[in-house]
Amino acid sequence: MPRYQELLCELVGSVELAEGLLTASAHDVLNNFNHPIEEQDESPGSRAASRGVIPGVGSLFAGSGGGMLSITAVRLFFPQAMTGAIDTIRLMGSSGLILTPTEKDLAHPDVREALAKYLRGKDMSAEERLRIMKMAWDVVGTEFGGRQFMYEWFFAGDPFGSRIVYYRTKRRAQCQAMAQRLLDQTDSREAITDA
Repeated sequence: MPRYQELLCELVGSVELAEGLLTASAHDVLNNFNHPIEEQDESPGSRAASRGVIPGVGSLFAGSGGGMLSITAVRLFFPQAMTGAIDTIRLMGSSGLILTPTEKDLAHPDVREALAKYLRGKDMSAEERLRIMKMAWDVVGTEFGGRQFMYEWFFAGDPFGSRIVYYRTKRRAQCQAMAQRLLDQTDSREAITDA
């Protein structure tokens, strides 16, 4: 169904964004001004010798590569992505997540035939569909899923605090300045007339 294809593509897109953010974060850490890759002196105590080590607190959000700014973006992205993924799984699974029979039900002689007929998917057996629904239930309805959800929200600290830290970075000021430049280039009377 096209609606489910769209939802699945959103999940795949979130995974791609997450991988991109993690790659950018690793790149920023490796290129942080505390330990630039270009520096060849790797003697103990040199800046290059500490390559890959998280920089000191004073440089977390500074430096030529932005320091740890992209890691902060990851901290902002994952809780929202996890919430979206769980909502998508709930929507796609709907009541099938709750009204899923057990493996014993599938093996019971009185209901085996009906379950095999009515639980199957377009291109999958009832058993395969049942395994998928059970896995989805683990994510959205069990204690494990609930703990994982809480972990994604709070593993990097208070989400509110993370947003405040990000707000205080140079990057937010750069984005604000870019928006102001665009506004300054537009004649307000012309914008009102065109609307």
